[in-house]
Amino acid sequence: MIDQTRFLDTLTEIFRQELDNPKLELVMTSSQANIFDWDSLAHVRIILAVERAFQVQFDVAEIEGIDSVRGIYDVIARHKG
Repeated sequence: MIDQTRFLDTLTEIFRQELDNPKLELVMTSSQANIFDWDSLAHVRIILAVERAFQVQFDVAEIEGIDSVRGIYDVIARHKG
């Protein structure tokens, strides 16, 4: 299982960089609905950065289904077993 604190720290840095928002703070309930700049183009950049950072590769269905920090966490957890 992935440590949530470490996960959030890493994901926060990815989101800050990809959304060009150095003050952005993520929590497990953060989602596309409440992060204004998380649009479809940013989604692709975020997913690619997450795959690199966590050394996983998502399939298309997983990518399309992710719309929240919790969603990213759950998919990574499934890959890491």
